[in-house]
Amino acid sequence: MFGPVLDVAIGLVFTIVIYATLLSALVETVSGVLKLRARALEDVIIRMLEDPVPPSPRHGAA
Repeated sequence: MFGPVLDVAIGLVFTIVIYATLLSALVETVSGVLKLRARALEDVIIRMLEDPVPPSPRHGAA
């Protein structure tokens, strides 16, 4: 009774999993080639280690 419906559901899940895996691999490959993660990590580390911007004179005045 549920045979064809179950077959379609399993096929859809399988197809979605395959496409998700392939696209994830593609994104990882492009990121690796363009070194996006390394650049982003370097930018964040530099920003974390920089001196903070001093507050403006009117910031703390009451």
